[in-house]
Amino acid sequence: MSPEPGDYGSSDDPAWRRIDWAAHQRTEDLDGGALHYVDIGEGGTPCLLLHGIGNSWRFWLETIPQLAEHRRVLALDLPGFGESDLPAGPLTATSVATAVDRFCEVVGIDRVAVCGHSMGGLAALQMAAAHPSRVEKVVLVGAALLSVMDLYRSPVELLRHPRLAGTYFTAVITAALPTPSWVLNAVAASGMARTVFLRPYVSHPQALSTPVLRQALRGLG
Repeated sequence: MSPEPGDYGSSDDPAWRRIDWAAHQRTEDLDGGALHYVDIGEGGTPCLLLHGIGNSWRFWLETIPQLAEHRRVLALDLPGFGESDLPAGPLTATSVATAVDRFCEVVGIDRVAVCGHSMGGLAALQMAAAHPSRVEKVVLVGAALLSVMDLYRSPVELLRHPRLAGTYFTAVITAALPTPSWVLNAVAASGMARTVFLRPYVSHPQALSTPVLRQALRGLG
C-alpha cells in the first residue's frame, strides 16, 4: 500500500536530527581513491546502503537510525559521488560493485546485507552475482532494472515504459548538472518547485520536510 502524504514527517524531532553525523563519518583509501562513508550501530549482519545516481549517503538519512537500532550500518558515497573520489576508469555498475567489495575487504566485513536504491540497486545485484560469498541478502528500493542503454538499443521500450523512460532521461541530465546550493535550498523550501523538479523521483515531494530535503540535496549532481 502506498503511503499517503500525511504519513510523512509525523515527528517534529526525527531521529536523524539527534545524531552527531560528523562523529560517524569515515574515509577509506581504496585502490581507485578515497571512499567516504558513514558507520553507525553495531550487532547483526552489517547493512550496506548504496544510493542512486547523483546522490550521496544522505539519501538514507531517515533510514539509517532505524536500522542502526538493530545492526551495524554503513552508508557509502559511491565512487565519484558525494565526498568520494572519482575513479580513473569507467564508472559502471560492475566497477562500483568491485569497489564496494574491496571496501568490505578493507574494513574487515565478511558478510553484508546490501540495500541499493536506483543505480545502487544495479550495483547491489552485480555485487551479489560477482561476490556471492560476501552478500547474505539484497534489498532493492526503486532499483533501475531497466537501464538507459536498454532504452537506447530498443526504442520500443519508450512506449512500453513512458514514465520510467522519462525519469531515467531526467536523472541522467540533471545528475550531471552542477547546482548552486541556493537553488537546492529554494527547491527544498518551495512546494511548487519540489513538484516540478522532484516528482520524477519522489511519490509525494510536497510532503517531505524541508530539513530532510536540504540534507538529501546536498552535493547533488
